[in-house]
Amino acid sequence: MTDKPEEIRHSTGFAPIADMRAAMTFLTRFPVGGRHRALDACAWAFPIAGIAVGVTGGAVFWLAGWMGLPPWIAAFLTLTATALVTGALHEDGLADAADGLGAGGSVDRKLEIMRDSRIGGYGALALMLATGIKAAAIASFLPGLSGATAILAVHILSRAILPGVMAALPPASASGVAASVGRPRLGAALVALTLGAGSAIGLMGLCAGLVALAAVVASALVFGLLLRRSLGGYNGDTIGLLEQLSEIAIMLALLIAAASFNILVQTGAAFG
Repeated sequence: MTDKPEEIRHSTGFAPIADMRAAMTFLTRFPVGGRHRALDACAWAFPIAGIAVGVTGGAVFWLAGWMGLPPWIAAFLTLTATALVTGALHEDGLADAADGLGAGGSVDRKLEIMRDSRIGGYGALALMLATGIKAAAIASFLPGLSGATAILAVHILSRAILPGVMAALPPASASGVAASVGRPRLGAALVALTLGAGSAIGLMGLCAGLVALAAVVASALVFGLLLRRSLGGYNGDTIGLLEQLSEIAIMLALLIAAASFNILVQTGAAFG
């Protein structure tokens, strides 16, 4: 989350199309030309960028299933596609943040480690674990349109939660990228979360959508508290880490809810 600070310039006024293009430019590699809006102004449109990423991943997942590829191959192809369209932005933040937070020490020391582009032991381990867990979860999704829809919802909601944490916490460093691009306002964060929640419910239904929403909000609350205690705020790398944790939390919550529902159905059939 640290390689695109120069592409978003500060501006004023409400311009939804420009905001959406700016969010797409910051969070994806799609060439939409949005380089003239402040990140704090366009944060409400983060879920829109999630739609682009989710459609790409969902389409690859559906196509792999249609071609008869095994679930694990479909899962890794899906992860490859989403990493390509984002430039592995969040994965890079995950690795850097894991190195910094895992090393311990003072806040300045942690931030210094995060600014180092080299991947250390904690970063490599975090990448392997996150990739493995996400691949296993995606491989467990129902094939076809149901799984593709879930992937789309995951990518929308995992980006919809980011402005909320950015609005609630201060930047960890006054000289970092997070400070230079500005903090989203609470209203923008609420719009983003509303768009994400509405999309998840619309795509997966009320029950699954609420499960996903609860998972992403809970993970953001816990992570936000940990960030406040560890760094005193956030930076671009920790926002990338949050996005990855949010994806994992949503996927696992959906799988746990599905398994619990099946157990309840089987129990009811046995005693009905």
